[in-house]
Amino acid sequence: MKIWKILLVTLFTVSFSVITAYGSNVTPTLETSVVQITSVAHETQETPPAEPRLIKVQYLENDSRALIPKMEGMQNTALQATINNNLKAAIVPSNFSIEGNFEVSYYGDNLLSIHFWGNMFKPNISQTQIRIDKGIHIDLTTGKIYNLDDLFKPNVDFENRIKDVCLANDTEYRFNHEISTKIWTYKNFASSWAKENESFILLGDSIIVYSVQSELLGGYKIPYSELKDIINTDGELWNKIQGQKIHN
Repeated sequence: MKIWKILLVTLFTVSFSVITAYGSNVTPTLETSVVQITSVAHETQETPPAEPRLIKVQYLENDSRALIPKMEGMQNTALQATINNNLKAAIVPSNFSIEGNFEVSYYGDNLLSIHFWGNMFKPNISQTQIRIDKGIHIDLTTGKIYNLDDLFKPNVDFENRIKDVCLANDTEYRFNHEISTKIWTYKNFASSWAKENESFILLGDSIIVYSVQSELLGGYKIPYSELKDIINTDGELWNKIQGQKIHN
């Protein structure tokens, strides 16, 4: 009889201990082990490399108030720094402050084209602001900034050829930017646009050439097919434009 009492007391004690453990906040050892294993398995999974991306950053040096482009996430950090420095240098005039913004006209694997517009002024000096408006086209593999003549064959008078195309297609190819506030004519464009300036924007299928005068911003959007006989199809700029994945 004493033996049965001892067995019943022992069984009751063990059962009570198990119920107390699972009925409280104590985590069973098995569950803890599962969590640890899951955590380790998650940590060992390979993280895909970050994709390079273009962002807008505030530029506030010397009383400036502008948004400028910046690349981030490139595996080659030295190249990324070169690209960002060259973009900044192309936008910000030496010894001037700026205000403005930009839009992307072309963003491929190897080429970035932006259109920046705004004003520049001397810091801490009250005077009339000077308008700035430029297209900037940079090689994302080297940091090189392209000029308009890089698109065409050597020793070709592409300036007059472009003006001829614009005149012949004055209505069809006319381009008006949203920031333009004045009516303009072909004569306004032809008298002020020149190949030496930065007033051109590269697109995937065409090029925009435009003139900047005070509140006037007008030009022409010309399909590359109109200029195919003078485009340097073996040139590096043309090859950067063609057959690339376009990023949003």
